[in-house]
Amino acid sequence: MSGDLHVPLRPEWICRVCAQLWPCEPKRGRLLAQYQDHPDKLRIYLADQAAVAAYDWRDYPAIAGRFAARITGWVQWPR
Repeated sequence: MSGDLHVPLRPEWICRVCAQLWPCEPKRGRLLAQYQDHPDKLRIYLADQAAVAAYDWRDYPAIAGRFAARITGWVQWPR
């Protein structure tokens, strides 16, 4: 969303506004509202963000996996 300040501070992947793990609760709410009619696009966006986080932490694969799970794990995925 335009003007949304709840963006990740990289490479730590914490919220620039509230310093919570990203995506923070305010960002999750905004994403759900933004993509309510297109949940597939939300999953694509989150998968892309998880890939960026994995790249940021590429030298630490165990940590990269946890970041990816945190970024994508809060939204339901189709079976």
